[in-house]
This record gives sequence, C-alpha cells and structure tokens, in this order.
Amino acid sequence: MLQASAPRSPRLEGVDPIPTWFGEDQGRYLVTIRDNLDIDAFTALMAEIEAAGIFAPWIGTTGGGELVLGSARPVLVKKLQEAHESWFPEYMRGEI
Repeated sequence: MLQASAPRSPRLEGVDPIPTWFGEDQGRYLVTIRDNLDIDAFTALMAEIEAAGIFAPWIGTTGGGELVLGSARPVLVKKLQEAHESWFPEYMRGEI
C-alpha cells in the first residue's frame, strides 16, 4: 500500500515498466535503503548482484505526494490511496 511518501522513478530503458513496477511474482522483492548509505558498500553490492545475473534496478526515491514512473504523467498518492481503500466497501455495497 502506498503511504504519504511516494516514489519518484527514473526511466528503465528497454524494460517494460508495468511488469517491472507492478508484476506479482513470488521471486520479486522491493528493498529500501537509507539515504546516508555508504556508497562504496552499495557499489560493491550492486556489482555482486549484477555478477550473479540478478535484475535489481534502482526504481526510485520516496518522498512527496505523487507517484512518477518514467515519463508517464504523475499520479497523486492521495488518489491511489482512495482507490485502494474504497473499492472493497463500494463493491460490497453493490456500487461497482
């Protein structure tokens, strides 16, 4: 679920963004790291991941009130939260 801070994402060139960002896969994980990370340790870790053949792109930075995926138009986190939290009650009331 999206909270008050939203990710900003760089463009992943040559990669279909929908399955990358929204695909449901038991082998897919989202990892967050602190912003004062030791850059040398991060660079070494990313080199190990790449050498192992693991697809592990940086997909964004959290903060702000919009979700921005590549060059797509921004989506307000508030709207995503409303859609996420309202659909089931609306469905149970027979409104959708």
